[in-house]
Amino acid sequence: MMFGMQIGVVAVILNVVFNMAKEVLKTKDVVNAIILVGAFLAGFVFKLNIILIIVVAGLLGFFNNMWKVKRGGV
Repeated sequence: MMFGMQIGVVAVILNVVFNMAKEVLKTKDVVNAIILVGAFLAGFVFKLNIILIIVVAGLLGFFNNMWKVKRGGV
């Protein structure tokens, strides 16, 4: 039973990742693409804690957006 739930969770996560990647590629924002790839590598390759990945990616995204606003790009 748990194996079936794990497959469902993986399917939902993959769906979200593909949708996010599609949106990042549409906007052609290099920094967001680097954050997306870096978060994947941190979790999948380096096996870092998911909470740490979320916090760091969120902060990087926040500072990226603040930088864009300051430049007048948003």
